[in-house]
Amino acid sequence: MALIDNIIGCWSPSLGATAYRLIDRTKYVNHGTLTNMDAGTDWVAAAVGRVLDFDGSNDKVVLPSRVSFIGARTLLAWIKLTASNVRGGIFGTRNGADGWVLRTSVNSTLVAYHTGQGSVEGSVNSIVAGKWHLAAYTYSPGESRLDLYLDGIRIGGSTGYTEATLGTAAWIADEDGTSPFPAGQMAEVSLWSRVLLAPEIFELYRRGNGWIGSELTGRHRRKSYGFVRSGNRRRRLLVGAH
Repeated sequence: MALIDNIIGCWSPSLGATAYRLIDRTKYVNHGTLTNMDAGTDWVAAAVGRVLDFDGSNDKVVLPSRVSFIGARTLLAWIKLTASNVRGGIFGTRNGADGWVLRTSVNSTLVAYHTGQGSVEGSVNSIVAGKWHLAAYTYSPGESRLDLYLDGIRIGGSTGYTEATLGTAAWIADEDGTSPFPAGQMAEVSLWSRVLLAPEIFELYRRGNGWIGSELTGRHRRKSYGFVRSGNRRRRLLVGAH
C-alpha cells in the first residue's frame, strides 16, 4: 500500500501562497479559508516553500462542511510554536461537547482527545518552542482505539473511544472555532480515511514537510498518451493531461 493511499485531505502551504484559500491537494478539493488572517503577511518563507504564520489570538483556517471525520482516520500536522507551555488547537471538529481534537497543552504536551470520552497525552515538555514537530493521531473504530504520535514515534494510546457525533464544522489551527493555534507556524496538514501504521508515520516524518503535497501534485500532473494511426505511422496523442 502506498503512503498516500486513502488520503482525503492535504493542505500544503509549502507549495506556495494561495491568498485567502489553503488549497486541498487531493481530488476532494476541500479548500480551507484563511480567517482573521492577512494573506499579504501570514504566508512566510520557510526551508521548504511557505508556511502559515498564526498570531495565537484568532487566526485559523475554516474547512468546508463536507470534510468527513467518521470512521478510521489518521491526521498529521507539521507545527512550530513560538513559546512553550501554551494551550491551543492544531486541528478540531466539535458538535457542542462532542468531537475530535488535536492540540497542545500548557505543559508543552501534545494531546489528542474525544471531547466526551477523555484524552491521550504525550510527555511533559516534549514540544520544544522554535522547533518543527510532526504531530499526529490515529483512530481505529474497530478497536475503539486512539493513538498519538510525535515526530514519527508513538507516544501514547488507549482504547474505549467510540465514534463521535460530529458537527459540520472543522478547523485547522483551532480546537472548536474559538480556541486557536498558539502563536507559531503551521505547514503541511494531511488526513487519511485509514489508520496509518507506525512505520508509515515514521517514514512520513523522515520525508519531511511538503512531501505529501508534492507527491499528490506530481500525480495530478502526470500525462498519459494514446496513439492514432496516420497513414503508415503512429502519432502520439495526449489523452489525459491534468
